[in-house]
Amino acid sequence: MVWSSGTTTASSIVSGSFSIPSGQSTGVYRVRVVGDLGGSGANPCALGFGEVEDYTLIVTSSTMDGQAVINTLPVKYVMGNNTIAMRMANLGTSAMTSLKIGYRLNNGTPVVQYLTGLSVAAGSLYTAT
Repeated sequence: MVWSSGTTTASSIVSGSFSIPSGQSTGVYRVRVVGDLGGSGANPCALGFGEVEDYTLIVTSSTMDGQAVINTLPVKYVMGNNTIAMRMANLGTSAMTSLKIGYRLNNGTPVVQYLTGLSVAAGSLYTAT
């Protein structure tokens, strides 16, 4: 558990942060956020009143030049084909000319795609669909 408060009230907005330990292996990790008023937040099956949200945390190399900032499409997934968009940030000191994008659907086989012929200036954003 990273953060807990016994004084949070209903309808309040709570924020927090955490640090990835130096030396943490690169990879994909699951982060679970539990909002629970009056129950046992450690057990998502025994919530008093609240919700559980799971997020994907991607730990990357400290020398990485780019990072996915946010998934921008779709706003809501529907049955069938969906267009997926993500915004990337160039964290490096020179222009990025290519991107390697990886994803996995429904715990299936990982997919890797390459975008080439780009010119994303240092410090700027690029949206891929």
